[in-house]
Amino acid sequence: MIPAWLLERQEPVEISEKKNYVLANLRTVAKMLLYFSQSGPNYEAKGLPCVRLFELVVMIICILLSNTVLFLEIMLVIVMLRLVFLPGTIVRETMAKLLKLMAVSLLVLMPSLILHNDNLGIFLARTGLVMLYTALFLATTPWKQFIEALEQLHFPGAMILTLDITIKYIGILGRYLEEILTSIKLKSFGNGSSQKTVGVILGQLYLTSKKRMVELYEAMVLRGYDGEHFKAKSFRLGIVDWLTIVEILAVIIICGVIR
Repeated sequence: MIPAWLLERQEPVEISEKKNYVLANLRTVAKMLLYFSQSGPNYEAKGLPCVRLFELVVMIICILLSNTVLFLEIMLVIVMLRLVFLPGTIVRETMAKLLKLMAVSLLVLMPSLILHNDNLGIFLARTGLVMLYTALFLATTPWKQFIEALEQLHFPGAMILTLDITIKYIGILGRYLEEILTSIKLKSFGNGSSQKTVGVILGQLYLTSKKRMVELYEAMVLRGYDGEHFKAKSFRLGIVDWLTIVEILAVIIICGVIR
């Protein structure tokens, strides 16, 4: 005999489909961690980082000061010649970064483009070249070399140390946030997550970051940190660096003549 309770028909419980912000944030955090966990581009440009950073600044200034198509064409030829000698993976990475930078720039500059359309072609060409040089620098310079370039250019030690620690702790706090979101997702399986959880997450993240920063400072003090950033190592200019300096001088002269 089959029990009566087995013969009773039960309606399936329908779970209200709400926007799962926990899952959405998990994906966002995962993408962020993937970005910060990358050690940097596989290809490192030759030459000292400080020379390449100085070159980037000079090139951007010259492009922004120029109002002639000829000079912009010369700058485009220079950057294209560099791309020719780079591996295909770096070229693709440069183009990907360029598209992202251009998208952000268009969103920011769209009101200005609509209200002031004088010399729109020159403006877009300059913006594109600036973004291209920036994307090329980002694709060939890892974070470690960027910090090294700031040290070689004698930037304030406190600023360099703050940047270095910030970029490292973003990844650490991101992993902690990912663990919190994963635990909430598992505990609220089949149920809608309460939006009050956002305040709890932010509070936990703040307390954890504060605790870790105190521990980091105490560890630095125990290791002899006295508030001064370590001094940059001495360096010597190589052949590639001298060629880069000659290129910088040539671009400055051309910009002054035909801009």
